[in-house]
Amino acid sequence: MSENHAVRAVAVSRVFGSGAREVHACRSVDLEAHPGELLVVKGPSGSGKTTLLNMLGALDRPTSGRVFVGDLEVSAMSEKELVPVRRHRIGYVFQSFGLIPILTAAENVEIPLRLQELDPDARAARVVELLALVGLEGHAEQRPYELSGGQQQRVGIARALAGDPDVLIADEPTAQLDTRTGASVMALIHDLVRRRGMTAVVATHDPALMEQADRTVELRDGRVVGAAEAA
Repeated sequence: MSENHAVRAVAVSRVFGSGAREVHACRSVDLEAHPGELLVVKGPSGSGKTTLLNMLGALDRPTSGRVFVGDLEVSAMSEKELVPVRRHRIGYVFQSFGLIPILTAAENVEIPLRLQELDPDARAARVVELLALVGLEGHAEQRPYELSGGQQQRVGIARALAGDPDVLIADEPTAQLDTRTGASVMALIHDLVRRRGMTAVVATHDPALMEQADRTVELRDGRVVGAAEAA
């Protein structure tokens, strides 16, 4: 593995349960994603994609192995030490969108900015900037139920970018979208990687979405079984 990585897993394993109920969700996985790279992790349901992304995003800890975000070994950090990493170094996009129903699009995007304790004027300007970035300038005051699935996911992406992260972790971000809308969301992520020089690690089992990737890694039964550069 090279030293030029934005996020890296070294011999990472994750075991849930014990004894007869022990489940090996990831088995000694080595993986890295570079600055400015869109890496797709593919594989069928149950292959370990979500477990791996949760560890890369410092939402879960490996049973064994090490995880790095830049030069930080996040798998060895305390929960208190991880708070600023999660707020500023990593952005998260979820399959279920994860928006708060009673809040407007702008208010959903504003949540991480409030946690950063930005002053109100700076927050408002940043929300406008982020919604424009994902093509939702005219939807700031709409609530999730007033938005299409693709628009809701764009709000989720805007929220994930609020902390100006180095790494974007996206777990099945198009799973609840139709093919055309899913392709547009994936194209947005691809464009953000290109324009902002960030790194995106995206889990999917949709072959059509893999065309946007710089590189793909395939998981099966918790193991890496293949990797390929973009054609």
